[in-house]
Formats: sequence, structure tokens, C-alpha cells
Amino acid sequence: MLTIQHQSLDNLTETVYNKTVSLKGKMQYLVEDENGKLHGTFYSVTDLELFMDGVRNSRGDRYKELPKYSCFDYIKSIGWYLTIKDENN
Repeated sequence: MLTIQHQSLDNLTETVYNKTVSLKGKMQYLVEDENGKLHGTFYSVTDLELFMDGVRNSRGDRYKELPKYSCFDYIKSIGWYLTIKDENN
């Protein structure tokens, strides 16, 4: 049995956690703005974070001058949306 502690969640093949949840395949992270325009589809949280850092910089939001947001909080703070899809469904 694999556990979450031994494998990255970005590249799951099969993980059993607490004998109640089984995750298989890859996840898709889709980022859309307030108008529904798709800005990117990502297959890892790391790629999503790097993209959102670029968005933050292009908007002139200086990381050190703002509250320290995770990429998920930053998406919400600018009025964008994150959809997470399981590729197997």
C-alpha cells in the first residue's frame, strides 16, 4: 500500500489514505477569470503556482508588499476561479 507521505499528490497512480479514499490518475487544475476565460490548465500544483506567480507579477502585485497568499487564496482574491478535475472522470 502506498501512502500520501511517500508519493507526490501531483503524480498519483494509486494512493489509499485511511482505507477510505483511493485516488487514481492525474488531476487537472483549470484557472478562469471572472468572465469565464480560461487562462490555463495545469497538471501539477507546482506548475499552477509558477503560473500564478507570473500573473501576480504581471498585475504589479509585489509579493513582499501584499499579504502572503497561497496561490489558491490569490486566485480567489483577484476574483478568478479554480476548477479541479479528475482526468479519469
